[in-house]
Order: sequence, then C-alpha cells, then structure tokens
Amino acid sequence: MAQQPWLVGIIACALTADAAPVQGELRRRRLQLRSVPAGRAHAAWTCAAPAGTIALVVSGSGIDAARRARRVAVAGAAIATPLAGEAAVILDGDAELAARASGEPNIAMARIATVREPPGSEQALISLGRAGVAAVEREADVWRQAAAAVVGLVLVCGGVADDGAITRLARRVGAGEAAVPWWRRAFDPGGRDERRRRRQDELAVAPARAAAARAAVSALLGPS
Repeated sequence: MAQQPWLVGIIACALTADAAPVQGELRRRRLQLRSVPAGRAHAAWTCAAPAGTIALVVSGSGIDAARRARRVAVAGAAIATPLAGEAAVILDGDAELAARASGEPNIAMARIATVREPPGSEQALISLGRAGVAAVEREADVWRQAAAAVVGLVLVCGGVADDGAITRLARRVGAGEAAVPWWRRAFDPGGRDERRRRRQDELAVAPARAAAARAAVSALLGPS
C-alpha cells in the first residue's frame, strides 16, 4: 500500500483577514494550531488532524508560496457576477476537493476568474457572467500555477461579498502585503471617516470570508 503524504494540504490565504476565520474553523474542530517559520510568506501555521498535517499560509497579495503542496485550498472573498445566483460560496477547481467542501448550504461549482483590478461597474460584472464567469478575485491564478508546477490539486473557495466593500479593501492592500500596514492605518489621510468606512467594509466581508474558510477546511478534512 502506498504511503500517504504527511502533509494533507495547504490552506492558502492572501490576507491576514482571510486566514483568521480559517483559524477559527480549525479550532472549532478542536484542532490545535502551531506557528512555524514562514519563509517568504507573511505567516504560517501547522495543524495536526487525524488525516495528517494541514498547513495554513498567509502569502500576501500576489506572492507564490505553494510550491510543495499536493492539495491547495484557497480561501478568500470574491465578487460575484449574476451567474452566481444565490450562491454564498463559489468553488472552482478539483472535483474531489469540491465534493468534500460542498456540504455547506448555498455552494456552487462555477468558474472563478482572476482580475488585477476589481470590475468597476455592474455592466462589467454582467459581461463577465455572460462569458461564463461566476466570480472574480485577485489570487486564484497564483495558486493554480503553483499547484500545476508540482502536479497538485487546487480548489479556489470564494466567499461572495459586496463588490464595493471588497474593492475598497483590496485597494488598501498593496502588492506583496497581507494587511494594511500599521503606519497607513495610523496616518490615514481620510481620518476618522475613512477608518469607520474600513471597519464597515471589514464587517461586510467577514461572513464571506468565514464561509470560504469553512469550505476550504472541509475540502481538505471533509465535513465536520
């Protein structure tokens, strides 16, 4: 019988805010996270589960950090097009991983496209939907390419959230960053109103991030 790999897979998050609900979902399953050296990533943890070890990596926007994973589940918020319908989470990728993740309600298998900049209008979203795209986000292709380099399996889990909130949050985080730097928060030229708007956007996107986190964990560990 072939030996099973000790690393079941990686849950990849571009942003610290995307990783937080993944940590919460793993703890809800009574699994303990251990911080480990992150190398070129911003942060990394491992978690011992019955099926093997799970790694959680915060890569930062646009950074390839998944070269050695046989299975990668990408978790984050995504902007839906009309093609998504009422789905709360869009899954795009390996069918086996998707089947394990599809136990949550309002999950759909559909295409998630990668865009450098969020669509700027409703008409742009309609056009993407007509082209067969159900959702867009910024990091999907980074991890698809990483998995392809090692013949790995990848599943992108996009939690659907308000497009305006996602767009504003994405524009505050620069390339290679995992969160808004502290100095930018402290000296925000927008002042109190901008800080209030940022908190409102984070609250608006939080349920989508949590739904994507549950799907990503289930993709690697199965339903809870």
